Amino acid sequence: MDNSERIEAIRDFGAVPTSPRPLWASMLRGARGKCPNCGGGALFQRYLGVKASCERCGEALHHHRADDLPVYLNIFLTGHAAIGLVMLVMDSELLPLWAFTLLTMGAAVTVSIALMRPLKGVMPYAMSKSALSQMTRSLAMEWGPRGIRVNAIAPGEID
Repeated sequence: MDNSERIEAIRDFGAVPTSPRPLWASMLRGARGKCPNCGGGALFQRYLGVKASCERCGEALHHHRADDLPVYLNIFLTGHAAIGLVMLVMDSELLPLWAFTLLTMGAAVTVSIALMRPLKGVMPYAMSKSALSQMTRSLAMEWGPRGIRVNAIAPGEID
């Protein structure tokens, strides 16, 4: 992405959409790994990388960043599933400790891998981070010509 494309993306970032998009339908499309706009194109490249745009409708997807919330939710949900399994098996004493340990580890890894992509696709979490990012960009565009640099600290993916 060259500099003019970045400037255009910054200007379009806060643009009001021309047609309203239904929230729940968009979230379900994201959970299925599809474009939130049309539901036809893929949202991800490889496993968790978000595509720059939808190949079907052209919707910009590069700004759909979920950062850490899907990971925290994944840990929360996987932890509860693993604890439930631990309590069930430990109480019944059906398995020896080594088999129980392998079963718990296998279940935790399987559940966390299965949940990661849907959680990342459905997260509208980026609202607060997007607000910070948009405010920073707006201030940078306004104050930049005056020689004032505007920065924000917002950890996330690096291109």
